[in-house]
Amino acid sequence: MPSAPAPLCLDAQPTEDLVVLALKGVGSQHAGLNGSTEWLHRALSFREFVCLSRTSDRLLSVVIGESFLQQVQLPKEVEVHRDWAVLRLDKTALEQTAKLGALATLSSTLQDAGLDPRAVSTLDSEHVLLRTRQLRTAAAALLRAGHAIRPARRMCTPLPQGLIRKSERCHDFAGAWRLVRRERSGGLAVQEFSGDEGPVRLQAACGLFAEVCVAPIGVVPSDAIVAEASYAGCVEVTKGVASPSGTTATARHRIVDFQPPSGDAPHAALSLDGQLFCESGLPDARYRETWARLHPSQEVVALELVSETPNRGARRQGCWVFCGSHFARVVGLSIGQGLVSGTCCGSLRQLQRLHGEGAIRAELTKHYEAMFGCVERPGLLRVKRQAWASVLESREEIFYDATSAIGGRITLPDKSGEDLVHSFPDGSEQRWRVLDWDFDPFSPSGAASVGGPLGLPT
Repeated sequence: MPSAPAPLCLDAQPTEDLVVLALKGVGSQHAGLNGSTEWLHRALSFREFVCLSRTSDRLLSVVIGESFLQQVQLPKEVEVHRDWAVLRLDKTALEQTAKLGALATLSSTLQDAGLDPRAVSTLDSEHVLLRTRQLRTAAAALLRAGHAIRPARRMCTPLPQGLIRKSERCHDFAGAWRLVRRERSGGLAVQEFSGDEGPVRLQAACGLFAEVCVAPIGVVPSDAIVAEASYAGCVEVTKGVASPSGTTATARHRIVDFQPPSGDAPHAALSLDGQLFCESGLPDARYRETWARLHPSQEVVALELVSETPNRGARRQGCWVFCGSHFARVVGLSIGQGLVSGTCCGSLRQLQRLHGEGAIRAELTKHYEAMFGCVERPGLLRVKRQAWASVLESREEIFYDATSAIGGRITLPDKSGEDLVHSFPDGSEQRWRVLDWDFDPFSPSGAASVGGPLGLPT
């Protein structure tokens, strides 16, 4: 039985869309080129991707970045075809057999997805041209086949402008939740969770959420890394997506993820049934999750990480959400940064095959944090579960104690619009933007607050 093709990593180049410039009747020695040929000379010196070809029937085609149109005045005979994109495969690091079969592998995968790719080959690379609107379909097909695409920012659904802000759009679903049951369509691959073993999700009325899903203690290190699946982001209520009666259609945008991005912000239908919260994937209920409330209160505190000092060399984002006596905090590299968040891939294990287990583990343990804990009293936060516990052999610990200064010092904003500042014992600092503030979990008195003196609910 033949072995499966080795996974390939493609580059989505350039970061802008391409245009195809077509001119008919062009022969040798510039015959058929009426007027200036300056635009052609400038095209050949364009700093990004450019491909020039002429067919036997004298059709000249130039594939180039859309920004080139702002640099030249094209002759009126040149036709402009917009909205193209290219995926590039660097063949220099591939084995000889993989080089020979790479284009056939990619073309077959894309054609099976109903696409019509156009190929441009060189000695050291393959370029696959697609319409821009087909990029996400192509990405989904390539990821299913085990390949990867970077940079992720080019492939991922962008976060809607202004989505992360104070609002009440998700008030009904605000609170602390634990996953009880997860199943795929048709009742396949059912998972049930009890007690403290399953994922927990804390979600604010503004839509900000943090979901903590850590590897269990005792798992071997190689499996523990790929089992870490915490993520955080913001929920968008999507009015243009059909969902069953009595449900709310949403898109869950991930801004930090321990797993590589898939490209899409998954859509889901949300509904409440007493103390249960149900989430069904759209379309066709391809998965269904049931969540149970951890705490009856819907009062929350929601914080978004906006900056860190000193500079870590790569920008991190994060969400920190409190509800009742629980908190969840997830921090990591933003989409497009590093190997994990910068590469669209079907799984972390697949990404390890491409870049090596050591490189992936080093990046995750250095830049990514996830913890779920409890507010034992205002000003005292204790970690119950956290990422890398199975690898670093860490257990429950105090994350912050305002009285003894364990965990540094947290300074509340004096007025609305200012940042909360967390100063750590090593001198580093994080600034958090306040989005929801229904109580104060940081002050021993529980009295100081943004927008009014609200104590911690009992």
